[in-house]
Amino acid sequence: MQPPVLEQGPFTLRLPRAEDVSWIFHACQDPEIQRYTMVPVPYRPADAVTWVTGAAARCATGVALDMIVARTETGELVGAATLQIADGDGEAELGYWVDRDARREGVATAAVAALERHGADELGIRSARLRIAVENVASRRLALALGYELTGPDDDPCKGLETVSYVKSLASS
Repeated sequence: MQPPVLEQGPFTLRLPRAEDVSWIFHACQDPEIQRYTMVPVPYRPADAVTWVTGAAARCATGVALDMIVARTETGELVGAATLQIADGDGEAELGYWVDRDARREGVATAAVAALERHGADELGIRSARLRIAVENVASRRLALALGYELTGPDDDPCKGLETVSYVKSLASS
């Protein structure tokens, strides 16, 4: 898979680069990111390096699309998002995190929409799934606002937190 650059409103999604490592490391020190996402705890500089250096290989093999989210006009980094592709069954799981200083600015909404569009149009993804901790009210609201339907409890908790799954058909997106 060729690494895309995705534009969505005032944001651009692109593969992470070596120069992003320091920012990623510092952003992932946020307790909310550590609590509600799959980033390792504690999050170390080597974790950021591993994620960045592996992103191109995961993209090339079609396993996942790991993206940095930046403001299009300034290049300021504001978040990260991933589209994890299931084994050729037309399904994908999306994940994201937003830097503390950029929350409530539409970053996650734009990132999910861009990955949905790319997944449907370019990768043949027919449905997307979000796994969200029950306690993560903001992400649960986001899922519903984006047209995802709650499908029930998830049997794979995130870091010991009870999670629920939301699913959306991308066939008509």
